[in-house]
Amino acid sequence: IRSDRRRFLPYGLAGGSSGTPSTNILNPGPRQKTLPSKVTARMKRGDVIRHVTAGAGGWGDPLERDPTAVLRDVMDEKITSSYARREYGVVVDRRQAAVDPAATRRLRKELFAARSSAARRSNSRSWRSISTRSRRRPRPTVATSARRR
Repeated sequence: IRSDRRRFLPYGLAGGSSGTPSTNILNPGPRQKTLPSKVTARMKRGDVIRHVTAGAGGWGDPLERDPTAVLRDVMDEKITSSYARREYGVVVDRRQAAVDPAATRRLRKELFAARSSAARRSNSRSWRSISTRSRRRPRPTVATSARRR
């Protein structure tokens, strides 16, 4: 078996999220064994291999995706309503086959604030490490000819 994108997920573009990893499972079920992404193995009669390909990275900010398009994906069973809530910030009522606009606005506002806060913390840590490094004074270098004098 040779599969890719398990450790390094498919990347998103223009603010899109990363995709999902590939997996290889020998004999799916209670006694299943997850196989490495690249493996040569002997199989026994009756063994089953489940290979799940890596999901593609997204395009654009998921919180800006049209909620009706997300609803359509939920109704077509391409994604679950919990995935729609978690990744797109869209609250879907499957029984009503509808988006809850007020709940979606609130959730997207919360998710965006949480994302912005995490980004600020990350940037702050990066900036501190850069500014600390820049305060270190470089050791003076002495030219060979100057040492002989």
